[in-house]
Amino acid sequence: MNDTLEQDLIDDENRKKIIFIDDSAYLHRYYFGFPKKQSKFEGQTLEIGALHGLLEFTDKIKKNFKEAEIIHVLDPDNGSQYRKSFHPTYKDRKDKEFELVRQIQLLPSVLAGYGQSFIKVDGVESDDVLAKYAKIYGDDNLVMLMAEDKDVWQNIIDYREDGKKGIVSACRYSKGANGFNQFDMIFSDFILEKFGIQPYQLADYLALNGDVSDNIPGVKGIGKVTAQKLLVNYGNINNIILAAEEGDIKGKNREKILAGKEDLIFSKKLTLPFLDFDLPSIETLKPKDNLSVRFEAKKIVPPSLKWEYNI
Repeated sequence: MNDTLEQDLIDDENRKKIIFIDDSAYLHRYYFGFPKKQSKFEGQTLEIGALHGLLEFTDKIKKNFKEAEIIHVLDPDNGSQYRKSFHPTYKDRKDKEFELVRQIQLLPSVLAGYGQSFIKVDGVESDDVLAKYAKIYGDDNLVMLMAEDKDVWQNIIDYREDGKKGIVSACRYSKGANGFNQFDMIFSDFILEKFGIQPYQLADYLALNGDVSDNIPGVKGIGKVTAQKLLVNYGNINNIILAAEEGDIKGKNREKILAGKEDLIFSKKLTLPFLDFDLPSIETLKPKDNLSVRFEAKKIVPPSLKWEYNI
């Protein structure tokens, strides 16, 4: 998508602008990549670097995308119960560091105290909440998913044949050519250039490739290049399996697909968004102003002397 159209979308006054932030991703990012900071709370010394970084990040989002409504989306404490119901080792990673776990636990209190709209759905991953809200609000509004995960990018819709006026984009915060962090809006042209496919094909692409970090098996021996070529030629996994069964796909690739057919179907079930749950309207998510909650949040994460939080 060209820069002029991108700016037109940012400046569009006729459509509601909504930004959903994948808080878990950025909390991890600031925990490992942000200078350590501490505060005193209830007689304890707390590490607050990740929380502080996330608040500063939110402040930057507000300043860069004026008039947008910002919603923080948090991961549940118990992970995706839907995926774990049929794949117990899904995202079975080593235990998080104590100081990170503590900041994750404090995040709802800090967001509430700083007046931030947020949602945390028990048993439902933040990626699925982002996908569901994109589906709910993406038909008529400008929805931006502030996330750096390919799982989330599959929800991008910037070309419509249905006449609806909504657009769903993504955005990541990364270093530009000048060495400074900047907001990069992500549309379907970015996905096409990076992966050679359309956003809606990313679930199939990830299912073919697999993902070690999320314990998604994929098809043994099918790499990124082959996955991309198969999807360009056949569109989706169902067509790829059918083409292999009928002999249209030949040689080693046919053998790999047929041998890995069950893993492929299973992997697609993991990579597709889970949407079978209800969500409240975003208008109900802003916490009630409460002086004691506000006071507690600012004791946990004191307003920075360097940054004035406008959140």
